[in-house]
Amino acid sequence: MPEEGRVLIIEHVRPEKASPHIANFMDMQMLVITSGGRERTVAEFQSLLAAAGLIARRTVATDIGLSVLECAALH
Repeated sequence: MPEEGRVLIIEHVRPEKASPHIANFMDMQMLVITSGGRERTVAEFQSLLAAAGLIARRTVATDIGLSVLECAALH
């Protein structure tokens, strides 16, 4: 990926601390309808992205419960 390249991930992001959030409900749905799928916290996304050579530069929450993670290559 070019140095200025970006990957955008639009996803439900679970809160780090236990609190009511649509992502927690979606996490349960993912467990029921997939074999091991789940929603992640920002820290869990960072770990997953690091394994792929990426880093989340910023995370923007939306009013509809989704977040946009702007990812770039690790340098």
